[in-house]
Amino acid sequence: MRRQDEILLLYPGQAPLARKFLLSQVEAMAGAFDSEELLEFLIGQLGDEDAMVRGQALYSLARFLPGYVRKRYAIASVQAGMWTAYDA
Repeated sequence: MRRQDEILLLYPGQAPLARKFLLSQVEAMAGAFDSEELLEFLIGQLGDEDAMVRGQALYSLARFLPGYVRKRYAIASVQAGMWTAYDA
C-alpha cells in the first residue's frame, strides 16, 4: 500500500492533533505520480471545522504546491525564478 493511501485511510475520525500531523506528512508527497488526489485532499481540508487543522491544511498546501506544479508542468527549478512570468 502506498504511503499516501495509508494517510488517507487513517485520516477520517482522528483527533485534531493527529489530523494535523497527517496533513504535515502529505506536503512532502508532491512528486508522487498521482499527486492530484493529494491536492484535492488538501484543498478539501481547508474547510475543516477545527481552526488548527485548517491552518495546517493551508500551510501544507503552500508547501505542496511548488513541487506539484514543477512535476505537473515539467518546470525545472532553474526556470521557475522570480521573473518567470515576465520572460517572453
